[in-house]
Amino acid sequence: MAWRTRRLMGPAAVAAVALLVAFAANSGQLSTSDTAGVPGTTTTVAPPVPRPMLVLYDTSGEWAEKGQIDSLLSANLLGHFGPVTRLPAQSYTAGTMASYAGVVYEGSTYDEPLPAALLDDVAAGSTPFVWAGLNIWQLDAHVEGGLSATFGFEAGLLDDSPMTVVHYRGQDLTRSKANDGSIVPITVDDATGATALATVDDGTKVPAARTTWAVRSGTLTYVGESPYDYVTEGDRYLAWSDLLLEAFAPTTPERHRALVRLEDIGPESDPKLVKASIDALVMRRVPFTMAVYPIFMDPGGAQGTAYGSTDVPPLRLDERPELVKVIRYGLAHGGEIVSHGYTHQYSDVANPYDGVSGKDFEFYRAVVDPVTDDVNLTGPLPGDSLAWATKRVTTARQMLAKAGIPLSNVRMFEVPHYAASPASSAAINDVYRGLNGDNPPTRYERGLYFPLLPSGEPDFPNATGQFFPYPVVDVDGSLIVPENLGNIIEVGYNNHDARMPSGIVANARRNLVVRDGVASFFYHPYLGAELLEQTLDGITALGYEFVSASSITAP
Repeated sequence: MAWRTRRLMGPAAVAAVALLVAFAANSGQLSTSDTAGVPGTTTTVAPPVPRPMLVLYDTSGEWAEKGQIDSLLSANLLGHFGPVTRLPAQSYTAGTMASYAGVVYEGSTYDEPLPAALLDDVAAGSTPFVWAGLNIWQLDAHVEGGLSATFGFEAGLLDDSPMTVVHYRGQDLTRSKANDGSIVPITVDDATGATALATVDDGTKVPAARTTWAVRSGTLTYVGESPYDYVTEGDRYLAWSDLLLEAFAPTTPERHRALVRLEDIGPESDPKLVKASIDALVMRRVPFTMAVYPIFMDPGGAQGTAYGSTDVPPLRLDERPELVKVIRYGLAHGGEIVSHGYTHQYSDVANPYDGVSGKDFEFYRAVVDPVTDDVNLTGPLPGDSLAWATKRVTTARQMLAKAGIPLSNVRMFEVPHYAASPASSAAINDVYRGLNGDNPPTRYERGLYFPLLPSGEPDFPNATGQFFPYPVVDVDGSLIVPENLGNIIEVGYNNHDARMPSGIVANARRNLVVRDGVASFFYHPYLGAELLEQTLDGITALGYEFVSASSITAP
């Protein structure tokens, strides 16, 4: 199921979130990381030691809100390395970065006044520093001889040329045409002092159209744009994510893991179809997760029986012994459980479709725009509160246990359609804290995040979604097990195109640029097993190793 959420990106934009997250002609000398293929074998890697990280962001002008959003998204990614602090760039004082293992600065406001102390510490080069987007010219003016003399590269004026492909580590990554330019051109002057890490062009592959997109010099990595505008699954956001690994964990070995989740298994699911998907996984010795909700509702009778109406009780999982038998069969053959909500819908209202479980949202209000046909998220549901959500999350566990599913197997949660209010997210964390070993409360999904208004309240209209190419501990304190490839869509809807196995495999191939990445998709068993088999085989052929969701741990 897909949805879209509005967020501030560039002048204004729409980010596709879940089923939903360049420069002058002389590009300089590329490193082998831009052209080399990526090994397909996996390596056993010990969990990294958590290290404190810092995110600096802009707070002035009309794009202050974008600065806050970008800082949230960067903080989430840096949650792969350790605990994260966010700080307005203007509040920076001398020596602050010495307390951190790495720093990211998101330049979102043109000519945001940056403290001289910050520029001095960046130039000193004692702490790995990643700078994205605007205001690099302030560093150029601050250091003696400019960027060229100190760092071996130059940054030009903003370039509005249509740049649609970023080339990184042997892969072509997309850059949406919706981006309105806003790229800072980079020219490498001294290939011995600076290394071009990625290039960008207009998709024509004409050498003259290609320019440098990211550069490294000493401890400084510079990317000439915000990597969070108009993000899709095969986007240059993947290059950005890997550049963070290169900057802050350069000895990270190559490892490519994959995850698969069987989605929307509820009381109405056909046991034969669920088992067919499980058998396809078992035959390939692929670990997997089953996303299960225990109560089926169709109060309006959209699919026949009006389960959950005033005349007909809901359909419960414990009333479907053959289906429970199949789920337990899956548990005995490499499967795990993720709780996928209580009813996977809300009350007896359309949210946004017809109130049917598996189709509607459960923890956030959604509506279909009658003009654009987008699914828009509009805010918390009536009655939303910590207590309300806690009851649903807790009762879901109780009903799974009543059906005969051992709660020792239910150690993580997946929000239906990945949309939850801050109160609901807090409730999920409360219920799942301490259930997944030494890890934080664990969610297997993409996330929805909220900037704050001056009052400190969540800015619901500017909520933004994010997917992850590797596990992170997000700003809510949740361990996020990634899902980043989406799912099979046979017929497009709500402005989301059809997606077949070849499309998922193509994006898994792009994910290979992330040196320690996780390629993760989900699948609806009602589609039958054939499309699942094609997807599994295609991802395996790329060199990925399928692993269990429980093997994904926090740093």
